[in-house]
Amino acid sequence: MKRFGFFPLILILILTPFFFMGCAKTTVVDGVELSNVKIVVKKYKDSNYNDYRIVDYSCDVKNTTDKSLEFTVVYSYRGGSLLNPSTSSHNKVIQLSSGESISLWYKTDKIYGGILDEKKIQIKDVKEVQI
Repeated sequence: MKRFGFFPLILILILTPFFFMGCAKTTVVDGVELSNVKIVVKKYKDSNYNDYRIVDYSCDVKNTTDKSLEFTVVYSYRGGSLLNPSTSSHNKVIQLSSGESISLWYKTDKIYGGILDEKKIQIKDVKEVQI
């Protein structure tokens, strides 16, 4: 009986660090730190009882360089049917001075039917600017 309780305890102790490794994800792209990424899909019904979804994106971005930067935040998802998938995205251009950070959010329009996958937030086109 003592042995049976010992092995699950050891297994839990070994696997716990692997579970928490994915919890605090921070990505740095050319001096722009992307953190606290949250993507939530909410399901609703319209007045005709048709199902639709709305995707809520939120994140924090920070300029980690000693220069002013301009970059594009891309909120995207892939949706549609299995035979005809399409990618939809929304771009937002941001300017941050050295060390500045900002919280961002975006909410999609109604998305009807089909699959909804590959939801992500990306940083693109990082440039140094004069503010």
